[in-house]
Amino acid sequence: MIAVILLLVLLTGGCINSTTRQTPEEDTSVRELLQGRDCVVSIFGLGFRTPSVERAKLEGYPIKDPDGSSSSISKIRRIEFTDDSFLLGSNHCVEVVGE
Repeated sequence: MIAVILLLVLLTGGCINSTTRQTPEEDTSVRELLQGRDCVVSIFGLGFRTPSVERAKLEGYPIKDPDGSSSSISKIRRIEFTDDSFLLGSNHCVEVVGE
């Protein structure tokens, strides 16, 4: 019986990616210089915390040079939420772009 349930889960499980903009219109007066991201992985629906805009703002990296030094984002151009779901877990991210 357990083998049948496991087989059904494996056959019906799939991957889903969903991206949503929190800000319907971009603030075009703010330049796209920095990009910050905060992600959380959950397994079986259990995660330790939720992704935060404030943590994403603190992790700002230059868009043109992702290996450059990080700095805090003070002005936000746009905020996006991304959810990637796979077989038994999911990855929830918030991305902030600004200067």
